[in-house]
Amino acid sequence: MATPTGATSFFVEFRHVGRKRRKSLGRYGPLTPNQARTMAQALLGDVARGIDVARRPVATSTVEDVFSRYLEHHEKPTRYWLEVRRNVKRDAASILNRDIKSVERAEIASLVDNASLRSATAGRKLFTALRPVFRWAVERGHIEKNPCQELRPPPAPKARDHVLSDLELAQIWQAIDSMHFPFSPLLKLLILTGQRRNEVAAMNWNEIDGDVWTIPSKRTKNGKQHEIDLHPLARQVLEAVPQNGHLIFSTTGTTPPSGFGKAKRRLDALTPELSPWRLHDLRRTAASGMAALGVLPNVIERVLNHQSGVNAGLVSVYQRHEYRSERREGVMLWGDHVSKIIRAEKR
Repeated sequence: MATPTGATSFFVEFRHVGRKRRKSLGRYGPLTPNQARTMAQALLGDVARGIDVARRPVATSTVEDVFSRYLEHHEKPTRYWLEVRRNVKRDAASILNRDIKSVERAEIASLVDNASLRSATAGRKLFTALRPVFRWAVERGHIEKNPCQELRPPPAPKARDHVLSDLELAQIWQAIDSMHFPFSPLLKLLILTGQRRNEVAAMNWNEIDGDVWTIPSKRTKNGKQHEIDLHPLARQVLEAVPQNGHLIFSTTGTTPPSGFGKAKRRLDALTPELSPWRLHDLRRTAASGMAALGVLPNVIERVLNHQSGVNAGLVSVYQRHEYRSERREGVMLWGDHVSKIIRAEKR
């Protein structure tokens, strides 16, 4: 129905106790014809059961409303849930203010496809974040059908297995020496500790006690506090960092550094002879290097703070054992090895 001003709205007409009744559904634009048709069919079903829907407001919950309620019941203070929030807010922004009943399967597929164009991982993470939200919405009666139900998840990205050679690692370290704060010391700590990029970037002076760095549970991927022994070379790197607030690598004093992409491009320009590699390869190289030095797989898993390991059965049963002395020995062996190849490259 069009008004004198040109605005178009949807409504549904029905009879109740012999009287003709009309129920407004909403304006065209925010509401599509297909969405209005779905709403009308639901209302007419209630009319058939004798309900005067004209007297009842149309109950609506936006996707964002339901998502927030879902998080209230499931969210934990871990990096995983921060990523869920970020992925949905970024890649599903176009549907957040929509009535959740109006969201259709094709729209979810389009959002996932668009995210996948940026990276296969982004598309898969968005789908993995949205599917349980809509499933929970069905369980709670917000919608009748999960629009993700008949969608296949995007294929998992092909696992990378690039491990840097000693020569490549030495060349990278030498190139890092040519870079400035915060990335020069930050990248060296990535090599020496084998920890995740975001965990190292947000490293806090208060987390360091002597030669042990403790990452609080709220900053780890699996939500478990994690202790990392610091090799003397790592301590030497940290001692050269100027203190500017609690965050070690902050340029503002209040937030962790950003701009890893730009820093990696700078590093690539300094090492044009190297094959393509990623920053995450530093973590994989540390793990492989410790294995080559005789460190046991279950100990390496604990150094990396992985939830599961090569021998998943063993790790699931004995994960509570911290292997503190073995972990320290593994980190020290790796640090000694890095020191050795750096000295060899300088000669």
